[in-house]
Amino acid sequence: GAGGYDVTLTIAAAKYRSDGQGVESEIPIADWIDIGVFGEDDSVLYLEKHRIDAKEMTIDVVVDTKPVEAGVDPFHKLIDRNSSDNRKKVQL
Repeated sequence: GAGGYDVTLTIAAAKYRSDGQGVESEIPIADWIDIGVFGEDDSVLYLEKHRIDAKEMTIDVVVDTKPVEAGVDPFHKLIDRNSSDNRKKVQL
């Protein structure tokens, strides 16, 4: 972009419901989820909720400062069995 950095996130998301007996079944996702882009020293360059309504989707954001990491639900507000994959290094 003009004087900015275009960050494209490809998001793979799935939502499951547990029946209380430990059996999980996948259900459609249509949730507002935080998308974050972070710079040096974990500074927040972008943090907005996006509606995630497909198992895979692409989100484009523009930030003014060089991005280092980007991710979905970066502050782990949602229950996630594997939250270690929520943030990734940005490939420049």
